[in-house]
Amino acid sequence: MKTCYIASPYTGQEEIGVQRQILIADTLIEAGIAPIAPLLFHYVHKQFPKDYDTWMEIDLALLKKCDLLYRFPQPSKGADIEELFANENGIKVYNSLDKLIKENGRLKK
Repeated sequence: MKTCYIASPYTGQEEIGVQRQILIADTLIEAGIAPIAPLLFHYVHKQFPKDYDTWMEIDLALLKKCDLLYRFPQPSKGADIEELFANENGIKVYNSLDKLIKENGRLKK
C-alpha cells in the first residue's frame, strides 16, 4: 500500500482545512492508499501549541516517509514548502486527486 501526504492550506481557515483533509483521507483510504493528514495535528496544537517551525519540521519528517504527495489546489505557504521538499526528495506530486488514485490506487477486495 502506498502512502500519500496531503498538503493543503491551514492558516486562517483551520477548521475548514482539517475537514477538507479528513474528506481527502477517506477518499484515499477507499482507493487503497494510506493517507497522511497532517492537519489532524490541529487537535494536538489546540491543547499543546507549538510554533510554526516545529510543525513544519514534523510535517517534513512525515512527508519524507511517503510515496506520494497530493497538493490541494489553493495557495499555501506550508504546502509550497512541502511540495518543494517532495520534488527535491523524489516523492511524486499530484495536483489531481483523480489522477493520483487512477495511477496509484487499487480496488478493495
